[in-house]
Amino acid sequence: MKLNGEVMEHARHENSYQYFASTPLVPMTLRVAVAGHRKHDNISITNAKLSQQIESIYDLIYTELAKCYQHPHARRLYAATPPILRVISSLADGADRLLVESSLVKNKFELSCILPFKAEEYATDFDEASKQEFYALLQAAGYQSKHSRVLELDGQRKNADQAYKNCGESLIKNCDLVVALYDGQKRDGFGTTYTVAQAYKAKIPVIWIDTEHSDNVRLIFSTENGQSQEPLNVSSLNQWLNHILLFDTILAQSDPHTSLPLADKILAKFDTYAKESVECKEHTAEVDFNGSGPIEIERSHFNPLHYGFSLLKSWFISTDQLNEELSKLDKQLPVEAEIKTNVSHMCEHFQNLSSHRYYAAYLRADRLASHYASIHRSIFVFIYVLAASALIIASLAIAFADKSKYFTLPLIFAIAEMSILVVIYWLYRKDHKRSLHDKWLEYRCIAEFLRPTLFLSFFGTNYPMRRFRDREQIVGRNLLGHGGPERCWAYLYIETVVRWVGFSGHTVDRAYINDAIHFSRGQWVARQYQYHTQNAISMKLLGHRLAHLSELMFWSTILIIGVKILLGIWGPESYPLSKFLGLLATWLPILGTTAFAIRNHAEFEISAQRSLSSREVFLIYNKQLLELKRTEASMSDIDELLMELTTDSIRETADWLEIYEVKDTETA
Repeated sequence: MKLNGEVMEHARHENSYQYFASTPLVPMTLRVAVAGHRKHDNISITNAKLSQQIESIYDLIYTELAKCYQHPHARRLYAATPPILRVISSLADGADRLLVESSLVKNKFELSCILPFKAEEYATDFDEASKQEFYALLQAAGYQSKHSRVLELDGQRKNADQAYKNCGESLIKNCDLVVALYDGQKRDGFGTTYTVAQAYKAKIPVIWIDTEHSDNVRLIFSTENGQSQEPLNVSSLNQWLNHILLFDTILAQSDPHTSLPLADKILAKFDTYAKESVECKEHTAEVDFNGSGPIEIERSHFNPLHYGFSLLKSWFISTDQLNEELSKLDKQLPVEAEIKTNVSHMCEHFQNLSSHRYYAAYLRADRLASHYASIHRSIFVFIYVLAASALIIASLAIAFADKSKYFTLPLIFAIAEMSILVVIYWLYRKDHKRSLHDKWLEYRCIAEFLRPTLFLSFFGTNYPMRRFRDREQIVGRNLLGHGGPERCWAYLYIETVVRWVGFSGHTVDRAYINDAIHFSRGQWVARQYQYHTQNAISMKLLGHRLAHLSELMFWSTILIIGVKILLGIWGPESYPLSKFLGLLATWLPILGTTAFAIRNHAEFEISAQRSLSSREVFLIYNKQLLELKRTEASMSDIDELLMELTTDSIRETADWLEIYEVKDTETA
């Protein structure tokens, strides 16, 4: 069997972290799910007409996939490695086996399998010859190896219908195109008819090979008015692959604000992200799937501009104060919530090729987002502080303007003020020219979209990013804030990663489900709860401290002005002291206004409130996951809950971006 298998793929990208440190772009991948009748007189390798038709279909798929890879846009959307054709099958007798027959799929492909039961149990459906073929196919998919792509679901024979239903749904969640070999007749139950219906519901095109008339091959897809179909040919398949792999319905649009091609802006975003420099420090950090890992920003990137915001926080908030507030909140937490984060010891249990790839992609985005957030926030702090310094120096220049007394002092003050203004402008231009604000927000969105995807992979599923690809939503009302429709590139990039990474093989049983729930609660839900709790407290404290500082400067100024008035009544002998107090009465409002401006620009209270809201959301989901574990819920129930949590997380991230993007121009 000529498989573009996982051993071969792993050899090309032996280390996921080194790979994503060198480039974020992934190989172009097309996932094709196969389904069809188990038993039918015409479904046989000896049926020359049908076999020839299947062979020609795969030839057409691979030819059009190669065309997509040669498209100029593909060179900027994907890695410069050959495209991958991944065929996903449940390996039942009949169509599932025939559609992955290596003699019919002439080109190399990667085989993945989703089974309704454990392999050992599922094998009891087959006779001896079929069983041998079954295990041979499993081995071709890396079964029971470190890089297995065989997902054994938790189906039970006593509830076989539910098992087949879950298997069909999982198949559709992990594919871009379906090849269905059946008679097209509607039937009850959860067989091929149900699987094809799920594909239509998910807006996934289906290549239908009619078992009764194998020369009748149709491409069927969903439209706004129902279903549409047309003969499968070069044109029809190319149109769909361009939509799936090259995002042509979005890239072909024009920016509604400038009428310029949207493709240029989106592809430029991909180019910029690909050029970002990070490095892989293989032995410096353990992988915990929650922030610790070998990908770091290159040392050459560090400069004093990184530390402005962190210094501001350290000046106004001590670690002891933060821990004290955290302790107060922890005491208010209900016992039944069981927010625990001590699950790092379980990391090794969930380390596989897919989880490492997702986490490596996350780390790259997370490190870059934190890097640019630090610089951008520090720059606006420095700008406000330098602006205050310029005003203070200006007041000194006025106070010491008499050249006969102070000689060159006024000139020195003027030069100092001019120098500060030049630095302020340089910082402002640096921030805007390098798009630090946009990079921070967009890379943070990518990281926060990839975080749940990692944990969903433990359950053999992924978030359908294609639901955000509706043209009107993306271009008309940008889902990533209002910074421009080109920001949809983040969704498109994540879609390429999800398609390439796919799922890893494992056996789903009650022990595995409980461990996966426990680990996801600890490293995802509880850690996010912990982060938002700490962020809410620190932002609230910082906002309050700056507000108190502004108020203190205000009342101090009133007091100083009062003293200055009294000194003026006493006579000219108090002039030197009065002059000094006059300067203080000028400086203190400047400092108070600066503190107020920083507080207003950073929206500390709003950030704290959003974190408090997110904290409550994660607390609710933590309880629900705990309940699912206690009631021994099925994978489908867990999948539904995690999809809801992922949707809420994505919406929260998009809302957060919308608030912070309006702060981009305030410093100016």
